[in-house]
Amino acid sequence: VVALLLKYSKISGSALKVKEQGHRIWIYVGSVQTLEYVMAAELHRQDEEQSFADCLLKARGLLDIFAKDKQWLAALSSEGEVFSDYDPEDAQLYQAVQRLGTKARLISRDKKMTKRGEYAISVAEYLSSTETKRAIDFINLQTQQDQHRPQLEKNLHQVLHHGKYIMGAEIAELEQKLADYVGVKHCITVSSGTEALDIIGNHTVKCGLIKLFFISDNVFFLLMTTN
Repeated sequence: VVALLLKYSKISGSALKVKEQGHRIWIYVGSVQTLEYVMAAELHRQDEEQSFADCLLKARGLLDIFAKDKQWLAALSSEGEVFSDYDPEDAQLYQAVQRLGTKARLISRDKKMTKRGEYAISVAEYLSSTETKRAIDFINLQTQQDQHRPQLEKNLHQVLHHGKYIMGAEIAELEQKLADYVGVKHCITVSSGTEALDIIGNHTVKCGLIKLFFISDNVFFLLMTTN
């Protein structure tokens, strides 16, 4: 996957090529203000009779449309220690793109950026590059993540911040949603299929709470170790 982190507004040719080749375009969350300002400045340069405030409003509208089918790359705390760099924002961008893998590329018109290393290339270099054959993935979880990434990242950070990795509020929420889905009063989640059979199944049967419980016919064979 070739990823594109957009810092400037006038690289539409690159964006078009990325989409034509079926690659994914990423916008770095840490550059939202820069995107807004650069777009507004370009609009103001094209029509100086407009106030800069009006240009900012137009820029926000255009960027909102542009970002609809793009992926947002979150800013991480590890990318905050960049004040010793001669350009902190560029340092953040370059660190961020490396998280996307060895094939990701940051496309920029900034010559200083393209000198930072192999992850940053110029617009001209990207447009003149040739397409390599893409492998067909056996399973594609990226597409699923693309649809749910904002909520996934929000939930992950929420768990990291409250620190309750076991029996947190999210577990109770999941159990209630599962119970509602199948139309029962209660649902209990456990750590594995073995635990479900042994602790939940066997013990409830022995205590006489239930007489029968069901499992799927393609259950993993290790579950048969349950007494």
